[in-house]
Amino acid sequence: MHARLRPLLLALLASGCTDACQGTERTAAPYQGKAKAARPADGAPARSERPAPTRGPKPDAPQGAPNVVVVVWHAARFDRTSLADPALHTTPRLAQLGDAGVVFTQAVAPATWSLPATASLLTGLPVALHGVASPGDRLDDRFTTLAEVFADRGWDTFAWSDNPWVSTESNLLQGFDLAGQPWARPWQSKAENLVANAGGDPLSARRGAQESRWSLKDTSSLGARVFEAWLDDRSERGVTRPFLAFLDLAEAHAPRNPPVANLQQVLGTDVVGDAGQLVFSPLDQLRWMTGLAQPAAGEAHDVAVRYDATLAWLDDLTMAFLGPARAALLENAVIVVVGDHGEHLGEDGRWGHPFSASPAVSHVPLVLMRPYELEAERVDAPVSTTRVFPLLAELAGITLPAELARPLDRRFDRHGVVTENPPPSPKMIEQLTNMAPDADLGALLTAPTAALQTRTHRLLVGPGDHYEVRTVDGDARVDDPDVRADLIARWTAWNDELAARRPGSPRALPPDTDAPAAAPDVPPADAPSP
Repeated sequence: MHARLRPLLLALLASGCTDACQGTERTAAPYQGKAKAARPADGAPARSERPAPTRGPKPDAPQGAPNVVVVVWHAARFDRTSLADPALHTTPRLAQLGDAGVVFTQAVAPATWSLPATASLLTGLPVALHGVASPGDRLDDRFTTLAEVFADRGWDTFAWSDNPWVSTESNLLQGFDLAGQPWARPWQSKAENLVANAGGDPLSARRGAQESRWSLKDTSSLGARVFEAWLDDRSERGVTRPFLAFLDLAEAHAPRNPPVANLQQVLGTDVVGDAGQLVFSPLDQLRWMTGLAQPAAGEAHDVAVRYDATLAWLDDLTMAFLGPARAALLENAVIVVVGDHGEHLGEDGRWGHPFSASPAVSHVPLVLMRPYELEAERVDAPVSTTRVFPLLAELAGITLPAELARPLDRRFDRHGVVTENPPPSPKMIEQLTNMAPDADLGALLTAPTAALQTRTHRLLVGPGDHYEVRTVDGDARVDDPDVRADLIARWTAWNDELAARRPGSPRALPPDTDAPAAAPDVPPADAPSP
C-alpha cells in the first residue's frame, strides 16, 4: 500500500474519520453543502435513453480528484466468493480486483435486508439513527447522503438501481444527477422487453413477480447501456469533472435461474444435468422455516448451486458496467464492490435473509481498489460497511465538516461492529400470516434483533435483552461468563453512543462531543477478546 495511504486507511478503520481527517498530507478543500432542491419523481429524463445534461453550475472538485464507482451486490455472501477461497469459481473477476487493492475479509453489513442496509451504506449511520427499517419507510431529507456530498463538491453523480427498495420513493437516491431504474421513464418499456424475451438476463423464479417491479430487477444489462450513454454524453460535451457512480446490481436472492454458462462455470463441467428453471418462492422459504414442509431431495443443493452461479453472473455483470469506462477508471479511480447483506442457504433451517443476524446474512464482500495508491492487502479486522462513506470522502480529497464527520466517526465500532435486524413491522407480520395462515411464526418473530461482532466472538441480542454468545463464524455457542460479560458491556456502550445522538438530528450533537471520544471502558473491537 502507498506509504501515505496505509496509515490513513488504518486510522479510518481504527479511530474514526474525525481524527483521521486531521493532520494528513492530502490537500483537501472543505465540503460546502448546499440547500437541497426538489428532484423529479423519476429522477430520469422523459424521452431518450441518453440522459439530459446535468443542469446548474457545479463547483470545482479538488485538484486531481478521482472518479468513484460503488458497486453493490445484492444478497452476496463473502464465504461463497473467490475472495474467501480461490478454489471457488464464483467470482474470479472480483478476486482480480482484490489482488489490485484491499480486501476486507470481515466486512459486516449494518442490517439484514437491503432497504436499511443500503440506507446505512449511503448515510454512514446505523439503522437506529437513520430510521429506515420497515417496508415503506423513506429516508428523511435531513440526512446527507454520499451522493449529496460528492455532488455538492463538484462530482457528477449517476445511479442505476435494479433493487425496488433502493429507489427515488425511498429517497435513498437523493443527490444523484441521474437516478436510473428499470421501472421508471424512459426505460420501463425496454426493461419489459428484456424480461419478455429473456434478453440474456436471468429471471427470478418468484411466483407473481410479473405483477411487480421485482419482475424488472434482472435488467442490469440495460443499466450498463444507460451508464455507457451517460459517460458518452459527458465525453461529447467535453466534461472533465470527476464522477461518482452508484450501481445497485440485481440480486443473488435464492432461488435464481442464472445462465447455463454460469452454472457450468461453478460446477466446473461443460454439461449441466438439469439447467431448467427452478420453481421456488418466498412461500416455499416460509413453509420450510416454519416446519410446514421440507425441501425435496436435492432441492436445497439446487438452490445453493444456482445461488453460486448467480454470484458468477454478478461477477460478469460488474465488468460490463466497468468496461465502458475502464480506461478512464483505471487512470484515476476509486472502485468499491460491496454486498448489502448475505443470504441463508439452509443453515440452521433458515432461508433468505430476514429473521436472522447470523454470518450467512451479515458477512459480506468488500473490496476497495485505488490504482497507484493502494497495494494489495487483506484487512482481517471486523469493519462495518457504513465505513465506506467517510473512507471514500477522504480518498477523494473531501474534508467533512464537524457536523457530518462526528456522526460518521468510529465511536460506535470501537465497541464492536453491529448488524441490526429490525423486527418485522405489523404490516410484514400480516403479509406473512396471509401467505401461510397455518405457519407458526413464533421462531421468526423472536429472532435476534442485533449481533455485535469482535475478532473472535459474536453477541446475539434477542427480544427482552436475551443474549447468546457464539464464535465469530457463528457455529459454536460459548458459555464463558467472562466473554459474555465483556460482550454485553460492549453492547451497552454501543447503545450509550447511540442514545447520545438520538434526540433530533444526528448532526446536532451536544457541544462536549467536539472533543475526541474518551478512551472506552472496554478494549477496541479489533483487540483480541478474552
